[in-house]
Amino acid sequence: MLRLSKRIEYGLMAMQYLALSPAGASVSVREIAQRQGLPYELLAKIMQQLARRGLVRSRQGLKGGYQLAKPLQAITLKELAGALGQELSLVACESGGRRCSLYARCSLRHPLMRLEARLDRLFGQIPLSEFLLPPVTEPQITSQRSPYE
Repeated sequence: MLRLSKRIEYGLMAMQYLALSPAGASVSVREIAQRQGLPYELLAKIMQQLARRGLVRSRQGLKGGYQLAKPLQAITLKELAGALGQELSLVACESGGRRCSLYARCSLRHPLMRLEARLDRLFGQIPLSEFLLPPVTEPQITSQRSPYE
C-alpha cells in the first residue's frame, strides 16, 4: 500500500518535534537528530529544504536553530512531501520517466490511478496537526452521587 519515504518520515518527525517544543524556541538539527534517533546529515538537508519552501524558519547564531514558519494546522502532508521533492504514490505505473513493464496491458492501472488521485486530494486537505499532535480532549463531566442520596 502507500509507503512514505524516509525523507518524508524524517520531515514529519522533525515537524512534530518543532511543534511540541516551547513556543518561540529554536531547536538545532543536532538536538532533533539525537532525540529522534535520525541521521544528522540527512536531517540537516531535509531541514534546509523545508526552510527554502517556507515550512520552517532558520535562525543563525548561538541560540540558532529551526522553528515552524506556520502552524501544523496550515501544512498538509502533500505540501510537506512536495517541499522535500517526494511523491505520495500508491502505485509505480510511471516513475522517474519510466513505465512499469505491465503498463500497456495492466487492468488495474486506471482504477488505481483514480484511487491515487482521490488520495492525492485527501493528502492536500488534511493538516499535519490532525495526526502529529496529541488530540485535544475536553474534560469529562462525571456525575457523582451525593453521599446524602
